[in-house]
Amino acid sequence: MARKRKKTAKNPIHAVIRRTGGSPSAVSQVFKSTTETTFQRVLEWSFPRYKSKIFFCGLAPELPSQLAKWMIFPFDSPSEALAWLSAMSGFKKEEIRQYNIFIDAVEKLGDRYEEIYEKSENLNSSVMLTYSGLSTLLFALSKSQGLEAQRNWMVENLYVANGSLANVLFYFFGLAGEGGRDPEDILGTMYTNLLVHIDDSEFASLIRYLLFDPPVDTKDFTRIAQLMANQPIVDQYELGANFICSNYFMLAGSDDRNLSSFWNSMVAACDWRATGISILRGDVEVKHVFLPLSDRNSENFFQDRLEAQRGADFNEREFRTSLANDFFCLKSSPGAYLASSAYLLKSANSIDEYQRGLARREIVQAYRTHKTPAEAGRRKVRLNFESLRDELDKLQSDLERREVFRLVCLCGIEERRLFDVLICLYEITQVDRAAYTYFPTNLFFERFGEDEIIEASTDLRIPISISRIERDLYDKDESVLYLSVERVLEEFEVLKPSELTAEPGEISHFLFEACTLECLRQSLEFVSKSEVEEERIDVLRQLAEVDPDSRDKYEEEAQRIIGRQTVDELLQRYEVGKIHCDEKAILAWAKEELAAKFIRLQDFIAEDLLPVERDAELEFLSHISSGKEGAFTFKVPSSEALSIANSITTDLARKYALDPRHGIDSYLSLGMRHGELEEHLRAPLSNRQLLTVRGPTGYEETDFWCRTYHPEVGIKIGQVLARFSEKYNETLKKIKDEKIQVNRDEKPDGIIDLEWQQVETLSFSSTFSKVGSIESLLEEFSSFYWATVEQKLAPARTKVITEIGPILHDLLDELKKEVEAETGVLKLGPFTDELTRARSDLDAALKELASWHNVARSTDSEPISLVDIISAAQRIVTRLHPRFRPDINLTGDINVSLTSSLHTLIEVFKALFFNVFEHSGVDTPQIFVQIDATVINQLIVNFSSSIDDIETAEGAAAEANERIRTGEYEARLPKEGGSGLPKVARATVKDGKPNTVISVDSDRSLFCVQMNFNLLHL
Repeated sequence: MARKRKKTAKNPIHAVIRRTGGSPSAVSQVFKSTTETTFQRVLEWSFPRYKSKIFFCGLAPELPSQLAKWMIFPFDSPSEALAWLSAMSGFKKEEIRQYNIFIDAVEKLGDRYEEIYEKSENLNSSVMLTYSGLSTLLFALSKSQGLEAQRNWMVENLYVANGSLANVLFYFFGLAGEGGRDPEDILGTMYTNLLVHIDDSEFASLIRYLLFDPPVDTKDFTRIAQLMANQPIVDQYELGANFICSNYFMLAGSDDRNLSSFWNSMVAACDWRATGISILRGDVEVKHVFLPLSDRNSENFFQDRLEAQRGADFNEREFRTSLANDFFCLKSSPGAYLASSAYLLKSANSIDEYQRGLARREIVQAYRTHKTPAEAGRRKVRLNFESLRDELDKLQSDLERREVFRLVCLCGIEERRLFDVLICLYEITQVDRAAYTYFPTNLFFERFGEDEIIEASTDLRIPISISRIERDLYDKDESVLYLSVERVLEEFEVLKPSELTAEPGEISHFLFEACTLECLRQSLEFVSKSEVEEERIDVLRQLAEVDPDSRDKYEEEAQRIIGRQTVDELLQRYEVGKIHCDEKAILAWAKEELAAKFIRLQDFIAEDLLPVERDAELEFLSHISSGKEGAFTFKVPSSEALSIANSITTDLARKYALDPRHGIDSYLSLGMRHGELEEHLRAPLSNRQLLTVRGPTGYEETDFWCRTYHPEVGIKIGQVLARFSEKYNETLKKIKDEKIQVNRDEKPDGIIDLEWQQVETLSFSSTFSKVGSIESLLEEFSSFYWATVEQKLAPARTKVITEIGPILHDLLDELKKEVEAETGVLKLGPFTDELTRARSDLDAALKELASWHNVARSTDSEPISLVDIISAAQRIVTRLHPRFRPDINLTGDINVSLTSSLHTLIEVFKALFFNVFEHSGVDTPQIFVQIDATVINQLIVNFSSSIDDIETAEGAAAEANERIRTGEYEARLPKEGGSGLPKVARATVKDGKPNTVISVDSDRSLFCVQMNFNLLHL
């Protein structure tokens, strides 16, 4: 007889899981109705049975496709979330222990990225696939094998064709894993490419958390835990460990069993952070900090990443990038915690945020030294403004002082000590200008209003302090500096800064730093821009007299102001613009063709039958010049006189605008469309090696970038640029043919709308009753027409920027994406830098193109005399240095005139005159300028100046030529602020090479600079 199988009682909890096939709702129900220990046993029973189901598949994934889709688990409190994480950690405690062993091992490898990559691969394959491990793998892969290898690995192994959040994360992990990336840039990319396109703030928070691993408070912790409940258990454990580290003071005296349970999980998992916290638990101080913030080892760590930069040479971006390399590589290591603490302290906007960032540093230091802060000899300081401010002078390193300064400001803002906070800012930036980057500017202006700042501005140091953080001000705060300056001037009982007596010290700082052009423009004491500029120049001259040690910086700014004034004067004198016509020919046509109509109209007027009321045109011109909006109304008699007047006016207006030989549209071809526009908009890119030339069989592939990158990458860039060049040139042709046109039926996209409206025709009609001859009529029409056209051109100038600009910038965006796609490299430093510069140059070219859409009434092509340009440059230098009176001799093609590049040529000759002033040793040096314009589209200028020391001059010439030959002049441009021979060399670049030669004529004792300008590329 067969034995009966003994039935075992069914576990009711298992039945809940079984009944729903391991659904998330069932798991949540079981979790909320059982103890942590029971729930852990349920996980152990359920996982092997339902590990392919939607909830369980993502807890210990082996493949990217197994990462679970995002969902929200309803945790009601931080304690409940900790209970969940404790159960999960207990369920996979061995895997978590292996992960912590991995962290310790990789930390010891330093920058041996090939070994780090191998260990990361092993972790993901033998333990589980985790976001933390993948970020380390991708960073190590890019560092050891290059970005293309990283990209290929991600395509082959990571990207999955499902809707999980994994692919989005992988993209940003890859971005961060490139190394050398500023976290602010990654955040910007994340915002523009992702966050602006989604409305889900929880999802956005999760992406940011997994990428940057920031400290979490209780609110953030609960929200992120809700999102992480079905994600890899190792990453869930990391969230819990991060929460404990961010709030380790909660462990002291807490009776929360779930908090203690997770803490025990950290200890059992051999987590290095548990060691550090165990040491700190007996020395928890919420209302104090220990100074210095960093021990000797930590200070050395930070100094290595500062790369010995100090004071004003501190590079905030480079420091952030250096820190990011540590925490993007291995997020939860001691090195990552140290690096992230420096980043967090600098950006904290509350005392609590600051303490959470500082907690990471304290944990690392306790772990490494096995000492509490007190045992390490660090002094305990109360967490308030007074106590911390008194400590600033005692701190040794710049970084330490800046970090404590941030905390001082946070305390001062919390205590509402506006005046004291700004005085502290003034004092620290007197000795360390870079400290301003640690001032919480946005928070400060959120907490304090204009009235409070004005009330505090009885001290010179207040506006000085505001000026030092001015670049970080929101637009709404742009008037704060002036209001503060104005209050100080009232205190001194003066109306203008120049009325103060300049002297070294605070007054000099106030005059130079606070009383800027931007500030003074808001003053009601000046009625014009020129008055503001003259006031600033006056202030700068006073400062140069009382502070000779800083004379150069005062004169440099004065030079910029005077230079702009001189250029404006020249522009005004020449009426630079390209909207004109052959008015002489049109008027000759009108005298013959319109005479009969004019005589007939005069007969009507003689009988007092007027087209419109007298003086209507004066009222209309007054209306448009006042800037008033809305239509203008005329009283129009009904008569044949009006029809004749309308006919004459319409014929003239159309002739001026559209005559195929003499009209504005015809002269657009001569002044803009006939090659000049295309060359003008090509130059910003061709000067940056981004355009190739067209050969017999198509656009050539440049090999220029092979000198910068590996030949394989350089060749691919060349191929992309050839295709891009064809597309860019075709676009320019389309812009020329369709947009730079007078708008009419056959050119509906033309941006220049010269069509007269009825109101304009009527307004001129009253003129007929005031003139006795057609010559007088045409003279009046000319004045009226150009005044009207000037008003009509404003939209065209705007459309150059708003319509044409985006078309060309979109092409540059496509170029960047295509180069990245073809090369597989997302960060092409030199190429990206040149592309950025090209964008800036293109914007400048577009602004100049917009300025062409101004009235220039001459029938010539508005040439500007080169002699006048040279004279303008000389006046800039002489105005700054009145004793400099050079004897200038001009020979050759001295009548040559130019139609563009005014600003560039003034800068070139200004640089040459300054060199003469600085090195000639005399106040009246001889200067010889020989001009050769015999070759079309070329201008050769020999600029020679007298010298005394031939040997020194020959050495200087040889050095300059070598810099030009090697390209070193490019590196000197930022350092020299665009002055000197580097600026000259840049202006003569053709086909990627400068055409500037420096020599010494020893027989005539002359220092010679020969420049060959390509007029199309200037």
